[in-house]
Parts: sequence; C-alpha cells; structure tokens
Amino acid sequence: MAAPTKKNITPRISEKTRDWLADTFQSATWGAEFVLEASRVLYSRTLDDLKNKFSRGELMAMIDVMNAHALNSFTAGSELPLSLGDAMDLEGLAEKWQIDGPDLITRLSTLPAYDIACLEWWANGFWYGGGSDRDERDIEAYVARLAKK
Repeated sequence: MAAPTKKNITPRISEKTRDWLADTFQSATWGAEFVLEASRVLYSRTLDDLKNKFSRGELMAMIDVMNAHALNSFTAGSELPLSLGDAMDLEGLAEKWQIDGPDLITRLSTLPAYDIACLEWWANGFWYGGGSDRDERDIEAYVARLAKK
C-alpha cells in the first residue's frame, strides 16, 4: 500500500512555537507535521467521546455563540464557556435555546481544556469550515452527530 500523498501548506507560527517544536521533536518541521496530523485524529476521537453529552439546544447555543467569533490560539479551551456565559447574561441565549445555562457552564467547566477547544473548533467550524459546500450545510444534521439521543 502506497503512502498517502502529502500536500504542502505554509502556516505562520510564533518563534516560541517553533522553538517548542524543535525542542520537543526531532525537528521543527517534523514536529509541525506530527502535531497537525495528530490534531485531526485527536479531534475526531474527542468529538466521539463528547457524543451524547449535550442536548440539541446546548449544541445550538454553542454554534450560535461562535458565529462571527474569531478563534484565538492563546485562549483556546476557555473561549466557549466565557462566550456562552456572556451571551446568556447579555443576550438571553439560554432562553432562546431553552437550556439550563448555569448547568451547561458547570458541565463545561469540568471538561479538560482540549475537549472544550474541540467543541470551540466544532461550533466555529459550522460557520467557517466545510469549504465550498459551507452554504449548504444542514445545521440539524451537523448537531445531530453530537446531540444526546
């Protein structure tokens, strides 16, 4: 079986991240390739672990709050609970989606930062992922993959 074809991309990273990659792996380039490839696998596994942990309304609130939200690598894993809390307090997000807002925030606070980051990527990905078929994405189908049955 032939190895999969690899495509070049050119991400820009901070000097600190480059140094960390070089110190942690056999080279910065090898480390960057590993981290990017492993992230895809870990993201999928994490979403599988998060299936059936949140209701449709809770997931819809997450997607709602991530609309027009710019992800930030320095706050990854903490943005979602903070943004949800603000939107519930200031915009009535809990009422809009008929959810128990404080309970959702409590349950999110017990998750590891990486799990929260994956939820942030997932919710943000509804709006900004998907390439050319993004406009045709069915939100109900998107949410159903994770929602409690």
